[in-house]
Order: sequence, then structure tokens, then C-alpha cells
Amino acid sequence: MLKEIIKNTLMLLGRENELEEVENLDEDSYQTSTKKIVSSLIKITNLVLSDITRDVSKLAGDVLLTSDENCQIFYSEIKEKLTGIKNVAINRFPVTFNLYPEYIKVGRPNTTYQISYYYENKPCKSINDNIVLPISITPSAVSYGVAAEYCSINLLYDECNMWEQKFVRAMENVRDKCGERKAFRWWAR
Repeated sequence: MLKEIIKNTLMLLGRENELEEVENLDEDSYQTSTKKIVSSLIKITNLVLSDITRDVSKLAGDVLLTSDENCQIFYSEIKEKLTGIKNVAINRFPVTFNLYPEYIKVGRPNTTYQISYYYENKPCKSINDNIVLPISITPSAVSYGVAAEYCSINLLYDECNMWEQKFVRAMENVRDKCGERKAFRWWAR
């Protein structure tokens, strides 16, 4: 999925030579200039995805965990990078819980709870890394945000404005589909 976003972004930016290398060669075989731009685009993609999952459409997961004898469930037992707890339940019935910096405090010791949570993708380091996109977010929409940020970094302000408008419009469409009307914060400028 990350490779698709990078390829879309290279196409949007008109970088045909780099696009051809990404499509046809292994990552270790890229020329130095291609390695540099791909590395930058991966870092920018991490930022854009983080912003999307925080402000537009969250990634959600569920896990079954057992509380300890002190009625605590530690966040470290969840493998993803947490951004929030949505719900705690026993047999699909919500229960009361309290959040602490290191753990969730629940009512019963040694009991299995279903934890519903929000999380963020782990930062990508390689073009072949796999990522999960939130519902209704397409790779092409992410590519608009990556292209806008890349243009902003490289002082291409007209192009930045064009891609930013497309990105913001795509994110507004996602919020409309999801029923949310949260103000979106664009951080490219």
C-alpha cells in the first residue's frame, strides 16, 4: 500500500524517471537521487497518515485482554500505537473503566475484557512496508496530501496550493461519508 502511495505521488509530481525506477527495480537498486526522494516521501507519508488518523478518520481495533489481580489492563499488551480507548466490555456489554497513564482500571480482577481502541500506523521506513488506511481513505487521497507537503518543503507554493485543495476536498468527502463534521487542521503551511 505504501508503494502505491509513493508511485501515485511521484506521478502527481511529474517525476517520471523516479516512478519508472520504483515500478521496475528493487529498493536497493535505486539511484541515489531516487533513494533520496523516496526517503523524503516516506517520511512525509508518515506525517500525512498520522494527521489523517488523528483528525479525519480513525483506525479502530479490538482485542480481548484479561485484567490482573489489581483490576488493571496495561496498554503495553496492545501491539498497536494507541491514540485512544473507545470502549471496554464484557460479553459485548459495556462496563465502566478509568484510564491511567500506564493502564486501564476495570471493575473485576482476572476477567477477560474486550477493549475497543483507536490506533495509529507505525512509522514506515521502507517503501515495501505495509500500512492500513482508515475506512474511506484512498491511496490517491493520501498522495494529494503527500504531494502538497513535498511541494511546500521544496518552496513550490503554487503546486502546493493545488494539491492541498485536492487533499482537503478529499478529506471533506471522507468526513461527509463518515458523518463527522470535525474541523480539519492543515499543517503544510
